[in-house]
Amino acid sequence: MENFTLLFISAFAILLVGCTSINTNVAMFGTEYYREGITSSENYQELKEYLLNNDIKLYPIVFVSNSPSGALGRIPANGTVLSLVSKDNIKWLQDSMNTLINSELQGVVLNKYDADALILTYCGDYTHATIGENGNMGSMEFSYFLSKMSDKQRKKMFNSPMQSDCAIDLFLGDVFYKNKIRVTSEAANAKISITLKDKNKLITNEDRIALVLNDMASQAMAALLTDGELLKALKAH
Repeated sequence: MENFTLLFISAFAILLVGCTSINTNVAMFGTEYYREGITSSENYQELKEYLLNNDIKLYPIVFVSNSPSGALGRIPANGTVLSLVSKDNIKWLQDSMNTLINSELQGVVLNKYDADALILTYCGDYTHATIGENGNMGSMEFSYFLSKMSDKQRKKMFNSPMQSDCAIDLFLGDVFYKNKIRVTSEAANAKISITLKDKNKLITNEDRIALVLNDMASQAMAALLTDGELLKALKAH
């Protein structure tokens, strides 16, 4: 498989909920639909309560698989091909995978590595995603892991190559839970709301692509935060 440099970001990077990619007319994305689903979930409520009551901290790390030869490197749009593999857009992809983790795990997640914390790692495989023409739809896989990691293992992780399908568990120390999910989104039916910078302009292909990508990332975060099996693994650990 194709290897490439491992890209990462702590889940407490400073961002606004409305942080958007370059070249879009979107000023803000609204995640109210997903937040309501998360906070009404008994699994989420039990997870948050268990972490707080037992003073368990999570150190979240986001990985992105987004090689130039992948799906976001060649998105068909009105007879041309768009590419979203610049450093700015990779950073935006990472940020879009942070918002719900930040807001719904406040008081639990750390913005600085602590040897006593558990590592919550999640990875979006944008390399093998499917993005429809003009950003009308998307389908992709997200993987997430819980692990315990020593300082030595952590340093090794950040200096290791990664398989382009997010198969990174070998780099994450002692992994005691992992899961992979597939999410899909259609721009016409996305649950994310958008606020445009210029309301007089029509929705562009870039706007639709950003909407679909954000909607899929929010689905994945919601699935992670309401995963009952993750909670069971945490209690067993």
